Amino acid sequence: MVKRSPFAAQPTPDPDPNPAPRQGTQPAVDSGEELIQDAAIAPPIPGRSRAAVRVMPLGDSLTEGDWVPGGYRMALKSLLEKAGHGITYVGSQRNGPVAELGGDRAHEGHSGWRIDELRTEVRRWLGRAEPEVVLLLAGTNDIAQDYAVDRMVRRLATLVNEIGRVRPTGTVLVATLPPIAEARLDRWVRAYNEELRDWVAQEMGAGRAIALVELYDAVAWEDLPDGFHPNRRAHDRMAERWAAVLVPILKARQGMNP
Repeated sequence: MVKRSPFAAQPTPDPDPNPAPRQGTQPAVDSGEELIQDAAIAPPIPGRSRAAVRVMPLGDSLTEGDWVPGGYRMALKSLLEKAGHGITYVGSQRNGPVAELGGDRAHEGHSGWRIDELRTEVRRWLGRAEPEVVLLLAGTNDIAQDYAVDRMVRRLATLVNEIGRVRPTGTVLVATLPPIAEARLDRWVRAYNEELRDWVAQEMGAGRAIALVELYDAVAWEDLPDGFHPNRRAHDRMAERWAAVLVPILKARQGMNP
């Protein structure tokens, strides 16, 4: 359910009379093709279980697919199937083209929701869907709404900890935020991503079942039709980044050789 316009209550644009030009501030886009090749897997071993892994895409309109219904979920499913991995998307929401997703259109992307709002409902969603892997992309609305941006990673950590309590044998993939095509807001995005990287590294060092997915440099400003939401080309690159991290996890869960 859409609770509000995804990016209502944006902060006032940077009053700097000489704002940094867009040229040169955009991230360098990496297609991620080499990452996918590095994550390639051998054919499945005969007799090994290949049960589909339950995957919950969790977040806001970037997960739902605002400009592109189905978002990154379409290309991701295709990439994983080509790599020999079956997945089932789970969640209380449904959208995306049947032609590309078939009946596998479930997700937990909620347009306009901040990290703290996802936290209030995540226990219920997890209890019903029982995912084995959660793909978490959240925080764009916190920045767009100027909502305590200095405490975003703290809120995300609370959300991830709640996921871990409900699904203690699951794995959480946490993504850095894609850029926002406005200089001041994008500075906040980059600052959040830096802090997020440090936090995920600490959690991984402590043995938590968590991994980082780098999405920021997979998206260019020209791929954001409204300044916030990726177009199809960018969603496809985002899918490559998710797949590069997800393939080894699926491989382990589906009992395949390393």
